Amino acid sequence: MTDQADRTVGNLGDILKHGALVRLARLAAQRAIRAPVTYIDTHAYLLEAECEDPLSWKRNINREMSRHPAYTDYVRRQKERLDAGEPYRCSAGLALDIISERNYHAILAEEDDDRRRTLKSQVRQAGYRAEYTLSNLDELAEIEPPKGEDEDEDDHAGGSLLMLVDPVTLDDDVWSKVCNGLDNFIEEESEAMVLVVQQDPDSEQPDWPEAPTHFDGPVARLHRKPFHLALYSTESMITRALPEVEKLGWEILWEEEDDEDDE
Repeated sequence: MTDQADRTVGNLGDILKHGALVRLARLAAQRAIRAPVTYIDTHAYLLEAECEDPLSWKRNINREMSRHPAYTDYVRRQKERLDAGEPYRCSAGLALDIISERNYHAILAEEDDDRRRTLKSQVRQAGYRAEYTLSNLDELAEIEPPKGEDEDEDDHAGGSLLMLVDPVTLDDDVWSKVCNGLDNFIEEESEAMVLVVQQDPDSEQPDWPEAPTHFDGPVARLHRKPFHLALYSTESMITRALPEVEKLGWEILWEEEDDEDDE
């Protein structure tokens, strides 16, 4: 049965989201020097799916590429699959393709039972792993962050984290669960980014929720009605993350504070 999620596969919102996701996932992998990179997808859908309209995808991506050549990496990854007759790579698939080049942890959440079973199967068939495949976002706050070789050492010390939040509706309940879950993984010195997506056909610039603990933001945003995207970042990642999305035409909201000498 075709539902709303199926109908969005390969549309303009997907292109805008995936272009940013690929660049941020690559950055997160690069920053995972002493410990693994962690990827959390709060509404994972599937690893791959049939593109609803491949010709429309090509038209949209050609237009975006003419404006922002930084979409090249994403386009190359997706186009090779479509030209070979393979299914379209969804967000979790793109992220795992990139972070699997390093030591990584993946946590995927998908409420729909049938899709969650398919997602698990696709992850196995791709040769990847997901430490957790959650049925409810509430479960994220109950996960014990993985440990490093030293059982007393948090595996995220020296690692990085990227979360994608792409619900059908971004409401207070979803955001509360996101923030509670992040509290379980993030400390003040963590290197982490949260990419948030919402659809709102009635607003040119919808409001964005308050940043989670230890995060700033939104530090950047992109509005292409009805598709709206925002980036939240911990302090240590802001100056690294902003150039990645600025090259895709995002509006930068964060301004570095000038240090004032005390008289």
